[in-house]
Amino acid sequence: MSQPTIDQLLDPKHQPFYYFHSFQLIDIQFPINKDLIEKLHDKLENGIFDAGHYFQVLANHDIDSFQAVALKDMKANEDVFLIDHAFTFKQRELRKALEPNQALRDRLKNILTFADKKPEHPNHKSEQDDK
Repeated sequence: MSQPTIDQLLDPKHQPFYYFHSFQLIDIQFPINKDLIEKLHDKLENGIFDAGHYFQVLANHDIDSFQAVALKDMKANEDVFLIDHAFTFKQRELRKALEPNQALRDRLKNILTFADKKPEHPNHKSEQDDK
C-alpha cells in the first residue's frame, strides 16, 4: 500500500487551498508539511499577522540597519509568518515618506514591534562592559 500524499493528509477545509497553490508552494520551496500548509491557509484566510509575538525588529545604530531578534525559542518549519507589504521605500527616503503619514506609521507599528535598543544576546557587549 502506498503512503498518502500531502493533499490526502490535509483537512478537507485546506485541500482546495493546496490544490490551487501547490505549484507556487513547491516553486518557492515551501516545506511540504501538513501543519505548516494548514497554518499558512488559516493565517491568509483570517489575516493573521502575528510575527510580533515571535520576533522583534530592533534598530541597530552601529550599522544603521534593523535586525530581527526572536522573542522565544523557535524551530525551523514550526510556524509561518505573513509579511504585509504595506509600504516600499528607499532607506534614505524613509523619514520623508513616514513623517507626514500617521496612518501608515500606525499600520507599520501594528505589523511589527519596534524597539530602539540593542538586543540582549550572550555575545553582545554592553556599553558598561567597555568601561
